Amino acid sequence: MSRIFHSLQRAEQKRLAHDAGGAGADQPSATDGAQPSRAAQLTEYERLARNIVYLSSTSAFRTVMVASPAHGEGASTIVSRLALALAGLGHPRVLVVDANFRRPRLHEVFHVEETGGLAELIAGEVALDAVTRDIGTPNLRLVTAGRQLEGTAQLLAAPRLGEVLGELGRAHDITILDAPPVLPYADALALASLVDRVVLVTQAGHTGRGHLERATAELVRSGATILGVVLNRTSSHAPPWLDRRFSA
Repeated sequence: MSRIFHSLQRAEQKRLAHDAGGAGADQPSATDGAQPSRAAQLTEYERLARNIVYLSSTSAFRTVMVASPAHGEGASTIVSRLALALAGLGHPRVLVVDANFRRPRLHEVFHVEETGGLAELIAGEVALDAVTRDIGTPNLRLVTAGRQLEGTAQLLAAPRLGEVLGELGRAHDITILDAPPVLPYADALALASLVDRVVLVTQAGHTGRGHLERATAELVRSGATILGVVLNRTSSHAPPWLDRRFSA
């Protein structure tokens, strides 16, 4: 599943210390050791959700973009399960947004028809209420990517994008955006300075050190505040270089 690094890991330690009066702050990750079971995976998503909630309560942020350095690293999976975990914690207004105009997936993940979404919202063709979908899960709503026409991805460079993200943030307790990968496209960089925080997803055995560091540097240059890094689909410990880079 995933292992949490950087500020997410530190947040977990602080949260556990706060919840237990200092006890349990050094508990190991659920992914240490063998490949986790399905139950352990669900627990890991809940841990990630709780850490984000803790950080949002101390830093007052509402919009979180999730992206990976390259294709195929599991960012959309992390987004969907994180959103479900956040809703499961009882937050009344959780929104998940498919901002990946390159390979939109969330309408398939949540089994809804693509009838209009973020693209139409940015274009000013519809109101937020018209594209916010009830997906049958309490506390959780979805905005799909919307139309996929030539030039749709250019909407992420539109001046109205900032207004739309501000509207989403004000209307919901927390909004999670699924973004295109950082290195192949400029889309995530356009979003980075307009969201409150960014979570990077990397896949064990897939993402090289150079790619991760380059993606991080490009996001920071674009104005991103990086919340942390999630190592996806790992069966044991992270590579030593990743542990050193993001655990300090």
